[in-house]
Amino acid sequence: MAAAICAAVAVPDEIAGVVLLSGAYESKGGNSVDLLSFLQKARIFSSTVFRPSHQVVEYCRDDMLGLNDPLFSCKYTVRFLAMPDVKKLCLPAVMDVPVLVAVGDQDEMFEVEKVREFYDQVPQANKEFLVWKGATHAVISRDHWGQIVDWLDRKFSAESIEELKD
Repeated sequence: MAAAICAAVAVPDEIAGVVLLSGAYESKGGNSVDLLSFLQKARIFSSTVFRPSHQVVEYCRDDMLGLNDPLFSCKYTVRFLAMPDVKKLCLPAVMDVPVLVAVGDQDEMFEVEKVREFYDQVPQANKEFLVWKGATHAVISRDHWGQIVDWLDRKFSAESIEELKD
């Protein structure tokens, strides 16, 4: 989500539409970085200085299932901590493009209500919000992907593409 919004901010005239999946301004578990001990923070800092490509930051949630968790990915580089402040991310109001925001009702990272709050702040008039039954943050069914394709077909038919070229 952050990458799509950053691209839209950087080159708004080159964006024809935006699809934002499983994202909000606030996650379920808060920020796990705040829970790091001094020793963990020192390890991360020294890794940043001496081995910046070393994966030293562990992602975790209280309800994480270990290896069976779809979001289990061991460790990240320090770049994981350098994410932009998502509360400052928003689509440019001057962009007149269709926007799709979707989330699974079983998303481990974001509550549907928080994603809806994000959606309500999207300034574009041509927007749509989907809640996918049974979908998680990382596992989206073929049917759900089909809904994205259907949305793209509706928003970017041959006629609407010709209008964009003019």
